[in-house]
Amino acid sequence: MNQAEVGRLVRTLGVKLIAPKRIKNPLGYRGTLDKVRESVTDLIVDERIHLRTPRAQLTRLYAERLISEAIMNGDCHKETMRIASWWLESHPSAVHKLFQVLVPRFGDSEKVESFTRIFKAPMREEYNPNKKYSGAHIFGHSVVELKKNPFPPLAYSNSRPNKKHIHNVLLSEAKKRIL
Repeated sequence: MNQAEVGRLVRTLGVKLIAPKRIKNPLGYRGTLDKVRESVTDLIVDERIHLRTPRAQLTRLYAERLISEAIMNGDCHKETMRIASWWLESHPSAVHKLFQVLVPRFGDSEKVESFTRIFKAPMREEYNPNKKYSGAHIFGHSVVELKKNPFPPLAYSNSRPNKKHIHNVLLSEAKKRIL
């Protein structure tokens, strides 16, 4: 088997891998994994979720890998079905959605591109330079969404300072539809 054939066995991810971050959880690593598993399930079911940035980045990576495995192997592959049922355990219909809706949506693409997008969301409170921030408050919030979803697009340009915030994007899209 030459290098080109080996490359087709494992699909490369279309997202940049991030440096690992320790997300604190009272239950330790298992608690973090459970939270990420819930987030992946919510992303598959709802197709757009709002999370703190570190967990959003982890959720994106695991969702990308799960969708990639589903596309490569299909629902007849025993190991892929086991992995999908473990990740989507809390919502059994999500496994059906993964293989019957998302695989046909993303499977026809020959390009190596990501299946998800991540956007910065506005902070809930105004930044105060005198206040000491710690933990996940430093990173802020993000919106993770599956591409080609039925919701209004969140695409943005950097022409205005706050143009990329989710509320401004949604308002501008609504304004376009009304006018």
